Amino acid sequence: MLDKCQARISETASSNSVSFALRDAERPAEGDEQHALIVAAFALQWTENLRASLDALSNGLVKDGKLFFSLPASGSFPEWKSLCLRAGVAFTANDLPRIADLRNFAAERGYKLSLYEESIKVGHRSLHDFL
Repeated sequence: MLDKCQARISETASSNSVSFALRDAERPAEGDEQHALIVAAFALQWTENLRASLDALSNGLVKDGKLFFSLPASGSFPEWKSLCLRAGVAFTANDLPRIADLRNFAAERGYKLSLYEESIKVGHRSLHDFL
């Protein structure tokens, strides 16, 4: 993903104004390096402590820097959960953050939070195809 992003953005940005780096969301800091933009796409749901990861990433921003992230939220994968319940097997999805918890977290810290929710339905011919 990083390579694709770099290729797309490098076409329009000067090489001096943009740099790219892969970081661990749970331990993102490398020295005192500060960034104008940090992006995490479908990664933060895997962290041990989402609040701590969001704090660490936010601390890596310059004043007025931006953190953009996407993740599945609580209530995601209802079809999977329903199929598991009907089949009598465990629903093994990770616990996912609730939108209200993200709003509360941002309010507690004085962060400006803009949310965009999107439901994406993906169909599969069978449970085997899904798995």
